[in-house]
Amino acid sequence: MSAATLTFLSDTLVRILVFLSLIIVLDLKYGFTDIPNFGITGFFALGAYTTAVLTATDPQYGIGLGLPWWSGWLVSVVVVAAAGALLSLATLRVDELYLGLVTFAFAEIVLVIIRNLQPITGGSLGLIGIDPLLPGADPFLRAIFYLAAALVLVALLAAGWYRIATSPLGRVLQAIRVDELVAKTSGKHTLVFKIKIFTLGSAAIGLVGGFWATYNGGIVPNMFELQILLLIWIGMILGGNRRLSGLVVGAFVIFSLRIGTRFVSVPFITETQFASLRGVAIGLMLILIILYRPQGLLGNSKEIL
Repeated sequence: MSAATLTFLSDTLVRILVFLSLIIVLDLKYGFTDIPNFGITGFFALGAYTTAVLTATDPQYGIGLGLPWWSGWLVSVVVVAAAGALLSLATLRVDELYLGLVTFAFAEIVLVIIRNLQPITGGSLGLIGIDPLLPGADPFLRAIFYLAAALVLVALLAAGWYRIATSPLGRVLQAIRVDELVAKTSGKHTLVFKIKIFTLGSAAIGLVGGFWATYNGGIVPNMFELQILLLIWIGMILGGNRRLSGLVVGAFVIFSLRIGTRFVSVPFITETQFASLRGVAIGLMLILIILYRPQGLLGNSKEIL
């Protein structure tokens, strides 16, 4: 197998692992507390652009301060965590339906601001010029390094997910999901627990966003569009939420289909038509899962969404 092929496979795996990270965080919020976070791409974009602005060097559009990558990631975590805390304080008291609408509106507002702050973010043209983690290294070695870094990122988030799931905090969150009123009558301040998990999840998304910006070397608003949000949710539903193995399966099935088939050519079908067929296939897959396996491929039939 040639170095170019290995580099392509490594790039595909890194992208799948990044979206797996987002699915794990989404499950931490929705799977444990039924918080319908439809603003995950907004937090993702906020983390990515924070790192981009801080670490880019002489970008053609927008601002780049040229700081080290680790400072960009750290500030991304803090900024996105603060945004998550503020949003949760303002919205977690409302009904789940309205909460979902508010978080979705937040994501759209973030993208509108990014597109219109061209002097800072580069607008629709994006912000290019983010230094890689290994400048000057061989492309193949750099690809392997990024793959190892992505695996470490997923491992950390999976370990955090498992730690919360098996801790007293996780049991309180499960109680809130099953019946919040009963949890309240047991003396639990459910709003405080929701704010904690929402803020913690937002901080994790900020870290993933920082890694995503550094990995790509540049970002554009289209990386955080509605389609990505839908695929993240479909990945969680497909594998089965509240099951770490299910999240892994869902992420690899959905994003392998989307990313791994980018360069597949089918006779008599144009690239645009094939992309549309790929979207149809993902939609049909979701319909079949909801109809015949609503708990997901590896979910518990007693724990349906």
